[in-house]
Amino acid sequence: MSFADLPSRKNRGGFEPSFALVVSLAVVFVLLAFLTPLFLGSSGAPADDDATEQRIAPVARFNPPVAGNEPPAVAESAAPTAENAAPAAAESVSAGKDGPAVYASVCTVCHETGLSGAPKKGDKAAWAARIATGKAALYDSALRGKNAMPARGGNPALSDEEVKKAVDFLLEAVR
Repeated sequence: MSFADLPSRKNRGGFEPSFALVVSLAVVFVLLAFLTPLFLGSSGAPADDDATEQRIAPVARFNPPVAGNEPPAVAESAAPTAENAAPAAAESVSAGKDGPAVYASVCTVCHETGLSGAPKKGDKAAWAARIATGKAALYDSALRGKNAMPARGGNPALSDEEVKKAVDFLLEAVR
């Protein structure tokens, strides 16, 4: 076989050069993908786990009481004696949350954004038909739930008075 019989680079075509180019580009791409975060200082992980938890948290949480782990108001009022029955009842009423606090802790998720058709706070047009049904009907809807809204906004620990204060707070914004 003579040197003239060997294929020249000009005549060689087909699979080998294309494959070599693809493999070279793949290696460069993989190296860039792994080295870029090192030079930019990013690990690719979320920067704040707490922010991620807030974004994926459920709208309302239901935490059923566990025996021996009741909230203090429930534990104290579970077995009142004759001498502490009246003071315990007065404390539980006075220690209740006010309307803005209940709204901020439970209601804002839906009533600030209009989630699931909830009327937004301050939107007079959206609240007009509901106000026309009367305060008693609004209280009942908030206490028992209606459509996508769970009873007591999803917080069964709220008292009737606390829920009513939150409804009153919402209504103040549209008057």
